[in-house]
Amino acid sequence: MGRVRRTLALAGVLAMAGSLGACQQQSKKCDFRTGEYGVCTIDTTGGGSSVDLGFHIDPAKSGNDFNDSYLFRQVEGGVASFSAMGQDFSCTQGETIPVGKGFADCLEVGEDHLKVRIYVGDPPE
Repeated sequence: MGRVRRTLALAGVLAMAGSLGACQQQSKKCDFRTGEYGVCTIDTTGGGSSVDLGFHIDPAKSGNDFNDSYLFRQVEGGVASFSAMGQDFSCTQGETIPVGKGFADCLEVGEDHLKVRIYVGDPPE
């Protein structure tokens, strides 16, 4: 009897984990050139997925330092929150904010959704 309960409990946990993972969707498109510019457009629904930017937005980093990363947190009341360089930021749709030595364009903000373009330098349009 105990084995059946454990099996059912495990099946329930796996089903819940699968449904949580299904809520997260993410796509990214990045382009960077050392010493010139770096740009990533990241479209995320559901929080918790980290993205390697492939370039530095932290002014203290250079050379062989690890690249900076981006993490979408949440949207509350039309304000999206995310982390980059280990710092927290927030923005509304259409807003451009400074992020380290770069900028973040908050292109789309929706319920549990953020499409953001993070860049340094002067990327081509």
